[in-house]
Amino acid sequence: MFYVKIRLPEDISHDLHLRITFHSRKPYDKGRPEKGPFALAHIRLMCKSVLVPDGDHDLVLRDLGNTTNKPHSSVFSLSEKSSVSINTLICSTLLTQNEHILNVLGWRCRNFGASQPLRFYRESRPNLNSSLIMLAAPFGDTQEEMIRFLCPLLDALFELWEEREQLELPVFDVIIALFKLTEEQVNSTGADSLKKYLDRFPYCNAAVKLMRCLNHYIASASTVNNEKTRNLFKVLGLVFRTVVQSKRSGDNFFDDEQYTQQFRSQLDSVLDSKFFIRVMNGFGKNIVARERLGMVSQLIDTHLFELQSCRAILLPRCIDLVLVQLDPDLSEEREFADRAMECASIIGRLLERLFPVTTSPPFYQYGTDEELNLILGGTYRPLVLAMVYIGEQRQSTDEIRGRFFSLILALLNKMSAEIFGKYIENRPNDIDKMDFILEMLQMIRDLLCKCPFPSTWHQMIMLQNKTIHKALRFLMNAIQGHFSNEKERFYSDIWQEYMLTAVCFVTQPSLQSSEEWLRDESDSRIQLRKGTARDLRSMWFRLTRMFAFLFAEHKSTLHPFFSAVQKMAYIPRLVGAFLKVALVEDDETREATIPIFFDMMQCEFHSCVEDRKNFKKFSDELITQLDSLVDQDRGTRAFQEQFTKILKSQCQSDKELWEGGGRDLIDRVDRLLGHIFEYRLVRETSDCIENGMSRTVQLLRYYEKYRHHNLYITYVYKLYNLHMTYNNQIEAARALLLYANTLSWNDTELDESLIARRLNRHCAVERQLKDSLLCEAADLFAEGEMWEDAIKILKELLPVYEIAYVDYDKLASLMVRIAELYRKIDRENRAFFYYYLVAFYGKGFPSYLNGISFVFRSDKLERHADFMQRMQQIYGNPEAIMSMDDCSHLKNSPGRYMQVFNVDPIPTTCPFNDAHVNPAIKDYYRHYNIRDFEYSRVEERKGTKWTSVKDSELMRTWIVKRTVVTYERLPGILRSTQIVSTSPPIYVNPLRRSVDQMQKKNTELMETALLVLLNRTHAVKKLSGEILGVVRPAVMGGVSNYEVFFSDECSRIYDSEEKQLAMHLSALIIEQVEILEFCLYAHATRTEITKQFHDHLVEGFYEHKQYVEDKFGRTVKFAVYYSGNDPLELVYTLWEDWVTKLLRKHGSFKLNWYTELEIAWSCYRIDHVEHADYLQKVEFEQRCKFLIIAIIVRLNIFLTI
Repeated sequence: MFYVKIRLPEDISHDLHLRITFHSRKPYDKGRPEKGPFALAHIRLMCKSVLVPDGDHDLVLRDLGNTTNKPHSSVFSLSEKSSVSINTLICSTLLTQNEHILNVLGWRCRNFGASQPLRFYRESRPNLNSSLIMLAAPFGDTQEEMIRFLCPLLDALFELWEEREQLELPVFDVIIALFKLTEEQVNSTGADSLKKYLDRFPYCNAAVKLMRCLNHYIASASTVNNEKTRNLFKVLGLVFRTVVQSKRSGDNFFDDEQYTQQFRSQLDSVLDSKFFIRVMNGFGKNIVARERLGMVSQLIDTHLFELQSCRAILLPRCIDLVLVQLDPDLSEEREFADRAMECASIIGRLLERLFPVTTSPPFYQYGTDEELNLILGGTYRPLVLAMVYIGEQRQSTDEIRGRFFSLILALLNKMSAEIFGKYIENRPNDIDKMDFILEMLQMIRDLLCKCPFPSTWHQMIMLQNKTIHKALRFLMNAIQGHFSNEKERFYSDIWQEYMLTAVCFVTQPSLQSSEEWLRDESDSRIQLRKGTARDLRSMWFRLTRMFAFLFAEHKSTLHPFFSAVQKMAYIPRLVGAFLKVALVEDDETREATIPIFFDMMQCEFHSCVEDRKNFKKFSDELITQLDSLVDQDRGTRAFQEQFTKILKSQCQSDKELWEGGGRDLIDRVDRLLGHIFEYRLVRETSDCIENGMSRTVQLLRYYEKYRHHNLYITYVYKLYNLHMTYNNQIEAARALLLYANTLSWNDTELDESLIARRLNRHCAVERQLKDSLLCEAADLFAEGEMWEDAIKILKELLPVYEIAYVDYDKLASLMVRIAELYRKIDRENRAFFYYYLVAFYGKGFPSYLNGISFVFRSDKLERHADFMQRMQQIYGNPEAIMSMDDCSHLKNSPGRYMQVFNVDPIPTTCPFNDAHVNPAIKDYYRHYNIRDFEYSRVEERKGTKWTSVKDSELMRTWIVKRTVVTYERLPGILRSTQIVSTSPPIYVNPLRRSVDQMQKKNTELMETALLVLLNRTHAVKKLSGEILGVVRPAVMGGVSNYEVFFSDECSRIYDSEEKQLAMHLSALIIEQVEILEFCLYAHATRTEITKQFHDHLVEGFYEHKQYVEDKFGRTVKFAVYYSGNDPLELVYTLWEDWVTKLLRKHGSFKLNWYTELEIAWSCYRIDHVEHADYLQKVEFEQRCKFLIIAIIVRLNIFLTI
């Protein structure tokens, strides 16, 4: 494919053609002379001033025969084997490919003259006429060509008009077609060219001819030329503009009276308003709505609307045509939105023409009040209804709403109080008046709630607010004037709608914004807000005056509290609305609104029966709305202070109300606002999650105390969600139990508010929801390894499915779960929490933390250093206090200080006191559900009676101990709980400290041995270390340190209590030897222990035992150690041990020895439990024999292993 660019000459006066020749040249012919072409083709580029059309062209290829033939020779033949095709693209601003445009542009060159034969003239006339007809209805490329040659074409057409009167109508059709093309959006450049062209329009006679053709088509529109008439009306504005420009040009060049009279005659015929009315009335069904509206739009832009006499005739008919298109019942549904938009544009243009914002030249005549009243009365309500209909059909967009609202605001802005009053008065009845007022109020609320204008349209939004404020004043006067004079004419709905709309206006974001652009307009915003708030208050208290008037007029029929009873219809519903206004950040607005709440309290209080006076509906709604609105970032502490101050001063004026609950309500609301503002501050500042949870619990307890059930449940779920977010399973389970405890096992339907907020967990009745909550709580407890609490919950479900709702399948699954949890308690090791006291000091902390101490639970096995680091990260890196002393003096310091140290849980009462119970079972009562804690510090004292006996570290060391009691048990609904009391310091002397240490050590030894003996998976390494630390004390000295307490010097300084302690210490030391025997037996049951190491422990034990017996007294065998030599020795030792123990405990053989033997049986883990039933029936001596045999069997098994 080859690309060839050809430049045509600028002055073309004849036809052109392009000749293409084909040559053949081979590589080896380089030195030879060139031969002639072997083929030839040609194409006409221009014929009769018409360029060849763009596109593909197949050319005729001619064979030149032999090489001797020359291109100009006539010896050519068509090529049968070859062909050629070309594609042409013309780029020219002077030439066109359209023959009809060329005919019009070159009409003068083709005109009949002396030098031209008569035949050419006869051929050219029909050619020109047909070209005009074709250009009058252009399509395709012709339209683009006409726009490109717009100005030359218009020049040629108007010149042709001057000399060819017989072509007047065809030329007019082409002019109208050109005007119509420039009106299309795609031809915006053509519109600009036309505007420039008309600004320098030179043709003086065009005005007369245009009006003459216009009259012709209008007159014949009802019979023929209907399509041409429609096209004419579409560009009527351009036609009249051309007429005006032509008349101005004629005034500059002509001073002829005949010209003026001729123009006036044609103008009068066109400007006959009644004629236009007849035209509009004569529109047939074939005239579509778009064309009718187009004609009205063009007509408004004409100078006819500058004359009041013409407007008086045309305006009503134009409005009627628009209203027909605004009626959805008379228009097609799919086109209604587009037609309504066109109608809105027409009405907007009408307002701009008749009531412009800026003044026009002196000759311009403005619209009158009567015309404004006609426009407003005719178009306002249809526009609103059309907008509503479009919205219901889901065809509305921000652009459509913005267009309609702009126009409606413009209409409202043109209204005066007098016009609005007349409009209301002209409504035929009260129902119609009320419908109109309600429609306007709802429209204003829709505009305020869903503003269609971008937030950056600052001036538009401010103009909107000023207009709406004016409309609200009109509406308030209308409501007070028409619906408050007589009882039967009072409609509560219309008063409520007004007040809700006023609330919406006062609380809209554009009046609350503190953005930079609003600072210049701040005075206007404040005045609009204050003015509307005062109007709102006036409307509320107008009810009192109105009903007082009614009471005076109808004393015999009305109740003394008639006004209060009437207001009761608003009290539950409008509390939240008025509260929104009161929460606005403006003192005067709050001052105008808060007294309404006191009036509501009075109305409800005095409308109740004498002995049951209250304002429960008001108070419940007030608290509910406060929680919701303040949580939505409304209101500040200033509202809290002003609300309390104003309401308290007004309530005190009504002593009965004040004493009947007013004082309590004000105090409750004041506390609630403090809690909510703290909660909001934590949420807004992204403070630590612990503060967020504590503020949530504070509100939860508040609502529980005052029985606001729905709010209570809301905050229970908020707390639950926070715990689940931070993986606090135990606390989340506690939160669910709070909710579950409020439900019953009945099939009571759940409250609709729970279902609406999706808090029902897909349940319909309370029983289902409670079951769901308890099951999830049990799962969470199991995940947090609080298996005992999970069992407790599941046991609560057992009787429900066993007795109340018989469901054995569910019962069986619950029992299986309970069995699994019991097995976990007995066999699995679990890590426990540590507890830390955390105290906050300094003004850098919130008031609810400063100077307050808490007990926190840690993560499992979280040591002090890790816990301290985590707390500092959570609370903003406060300075750490490393001592355990009281630091309350730091409370008023400017910084932040945190004190953290360990506290030990004081175990709750364990129902299993027997020493042989698995310690894993007892651990639950030592680490969970704890409320009492203790902490201690070491204090070294010299010069005491103890150091007088012996000045050693043991005798100098005292313990200072304190006990704290918390508000709730831990773990609870929070990871922390506040300390409510702290005991005075308890000073522990060296003797008491030694007794405590010895008792603690004995308990640890016994429990460790039991764990090793009962749980084969429990590591024995810890037991080995503990035994070794007692029998072979390397550094600390062991029990030898306690010899001093049994010296003669000590015995002389003891008081009676201390003597008992010394005796108890001796008993503990002796008991420890017995426990060590049992520990050695447990130690020997493990195969992973080497015999050499075990023998080392046994040897140490003998030495320790001998030492204890020498110093403290003879020991008694408690358990058995096994040296590994003689199995029978073990059997007899066991027998002697248990009989001796039972004799020491009971004094003689009794039947309850069976219980002791059962304990022994379980303690030594005898495997033959299938003989248990038989053993219960035999005599005691025989049973003991079975016991010995079982132990032997057990020992043989052990030795085999």
